[in-house]
Amino acid sequence: MTARPLKINLDAPLLPPPVQEEPSLLPSFESVAVAPPPVVIPEEIWPPPPPSPVELPQELLTVETPEKESAPASLPEDRAEFKAWDDLLDVEIITYRPEKGAGFFRVSVKPNEEAGKLKPMNKDVLLAIDASGSMEGEVFEGIRKGMLGILKDLKPGDRFNILAFRADVVALNPGLWPVAEKNIAEGVDFINGLEPGGKTDIYRSLATVVRSLPPGDRPFLIILCTDGRSTVGLQDTREIINALSIENRLRAAIHVFGAGEYVNRHLLGLLAYRNKGIARFAGDPGKVSDDILQLSREVAEPILVDLKVDLSGMTEDEAYPLVLPDLYRGGRVQFYGRYNTEKEISLRLTGNVRGNPKEFVYRGKLSGPEPKNVGIAEAWASAKAFNLLSQNLELGETEERIQAIRELSRLYRLEIPSR
Repeated sequence: MTARPLKINLDAPLLPPPVQEEPSLLPSFESVAVAPPPVVIPEEIWPPPPPSPVELPQELLTVETPEKESAPASLPEDRAEFKAWDDLLDVEIITYRPEKGAGFFRVSVKPNEEAGKLKPMNKDVLLAIDASGSMEGEVFEGIRKGMLGILKDLKPGDRFNILAFRADVVALNPGLWPVAEKNIAEGVDFINGLEPGGKTDIYRSLATVVRSLPPGDRPFLIILCTDGRSTVGLQDTREIINALSIENRLRAAIHVFGAGEYVNRHLLGLLAYRNKGIARFAGDPGKVSDDILQLSREVAEPILVDLKVDLSGMTEDEAYPLVLPDLYRGGRVQFYGRYNTEKEISLRLTGNVRGNPKEFVYRGKLSGPEPKNVGIAEAWASAKAFNLLSQNLELGETEERIQAIRELSRLYRLEIPSR
């Protein structure tokens, strides 16, 4: 029997499932008592959000707390359990130093061949699909195809759920499902049954997730496909980003794929930036599904999460981004900075694997004038401008930050809005 989609009442929590002799981790819809559907209010008179947070379902992603997964023994002497990762990561430093003034550097950290023996962490994945009327047409069919591809790419040990949102929210399941043939088949039916229509409430839909993230050490990934145009409920870009980022507290990585006729790149880019995510945007409508799959495969195998970097002897307040994304197999983490008279760079990168702390320490040389690498300066300026935009959203706009963004745009020929 195919499971019925679960309509989430945004104004009342889900009722708990009835007591069973052998309670399952993720009960079927037949065994879940669901709150009555919300009263249908014409979207034209949808009220603004209340001043205090709305009581949202706390069981949307509820699962039993899993035991910590043991690290694999594929490395000699079970190296995966040791704290130091000095032999598992490679570092590349590229500099640009004009004839006058301070220099610029880019540090890239990526797993090496030895790290290829590490087992990626099992992950939890939430596919969030904007099914509002603004998404209909070729773009939505591309999103549908891409999301179906992500389902088929999930690995044994992963868990997943699917959420479609308009002004209301419909979920595949009240909890996270393990990857199994039957569960994937029901996910395919759910996605194939979606038809776009109505308006969009981005904040309330994602808030149902970030407020109910399960405990544990598993990486949690949200893959969000939307045009970023919220037309009911909370609509202010600053308020949406701040509210979701504060409630998320960097627990979930929010990866964003922006598609549609009119895309709010400002909102989607900064939402990903504030939540250790990657933002990608559709180009050719005919390649939307391929682009979504490429994004999902970049983040399919997390190996080190909750990264932080310390730079010894450098001007750390000029190193960006301030929040690093997680490290995935086949991927890399990059950050940019400036230097004056320093001849070398020392860095300490920390993170965790299945709740176990790891660290990586590196020292490398900074080269002299490198006039050919001017792109490093532009990338640093773009990263700094993005950080200033994020501060304006989080702390409130100041004329000083607005002028700093405009000056960066002028000096480095950036196409970045100042607010």
